[in-house]
Amino acid sequence: MLALLAVALSACAYYVSIGLGEFWPAAWIAPIPVLFAAFRSSWRTAALAAFAAYFMGSLNLFTFFAKITPVPLVVITLATIALVFAGAVLVAPFRGAASAGPWRRPA
Repeated sequence: MLALLAVALSACAYYVSIGLGEFWPAAWIAPIPVLFAAFRSSWRTAALAAFAAYFMGSLNLFTFFAKITPVPLVVITLATIALVFAGAVLVAPFRGAASAGPWRRPA
């Protein structure tokens, strides 16, 4: 349930801010729900949530790119960028735990 809510919030924020979106500050807060879910779920759930959020959020570019390039190429391009975002989300819990420094919670 947390992952679905995170996907919905992030996808909406990315949709209004990526590419043809007009509200650029949403791009700064868009990854926060997915990152929050990544710290509290399995890596598969986190990867799928991150991929889905970015892919659905970038669909506002689909109609524009589909007019100038073939549709399969548009889907592959958007999916590739979403995979990169999913990889970054998967690294975040490990990087966050390693760099917590003096603010690290005791185990």
